[in-house]
Amino acid sequence: MTEVRLASTFSPYLGGRYREDGPWSGQEFREDFLVPWMTDAIREHQLLVLDLDGVAGVPSSFLEEAFGGLLRNTRWSIQQVRAVLKLKASDPDLWPYVKLADQFMSEAANRH
Repeated sequence: MTEVRLASTFSPYLGGRYREDGPWSGQEFREDFLVPWMTDAIREHQLLVLDLDGVAGVPSSFLEEAFGGLLRNTRWSIQQVRAVLKLKASDPDLWPYVKLADQFMSEAANRH
């Protein structure tokens, strides 16, 4: 199992959807961090846990591009992704964002 704390590994200040929207975008996170981590997790049959604790806020555009985009821009099925990727937060204020990320993945998978 690999556990990654988003706030310290990426940034505590998550940005918008695309790189051109500024630093710490969902696109940057997906392309430069999430896809490589997921590639390793799927290949090695290891759980990847992303911890949202410590982020100052979670823009929905960031979540949709990072997690919805994960399904739109790879050949992975929702089943493959859910088998290895878990989002968590101990801060109850962040729990809705964990659910929203999963919702965005489901919506993207249903559009394929």
